[in-house]
Amino acid sequence: LSERKVRSNLFRPRVLVYGLLMVVSMLAFVGSLSIRNTLGVDVMRDRGVLGREVAGGLIENVYSLQFINKTERSITVSLSVEGFPGAKVVLSGPDGMKNSSSQLSIAGASNRLVPVVVRAPVESAQPGSHPIKFITRQLDAGPAFGKEITETSVFFVPK
Repeated sequence: LSERKVRSNLFRPRVLVYGLLMVVSMLAFVGSLSIRNTLGVDVMRDRGVLGREVAGGLIENVYSLQFINKTERSITVSLSVEGFPGAKVVLSGPDGMKNSSSQLSIAGASNRLVPVVVRAPVESAQPGSHPIKFITRQLDAGPAFGKEITETSVFFVPK
């Protein structure tokens, strides 16, 4: 084959269109990988206990948060809550002990279901349900360092 014939076959419209489609699909694949979320958070409210008053003049609501680590390395996240005056997050350990630290570690390529208690002063709100936001921030270095994930839920104040 001569160089001229190879060039004419290479620059045929069908070859150019297929080549362009391949380049566009490769760029879309690389782009979707670069912007994918490496941490997932789901908030599930404990429907058995709407809200209860506990010692110290606090109202307590119970939630289960499922953290999904989509990376191959373990990560550390901090958890906070917004939207209700004076509300604080308390993590429950596997032994049932409450932990005032709002940081937890999630192993690589795994899910972790964490029981969470949100407490707020009784005098800070009217009875009923109030929207709140759980804010999860990745603390360790990596592609999602400092990135926040916000999930909404409801804080119930009993009458």
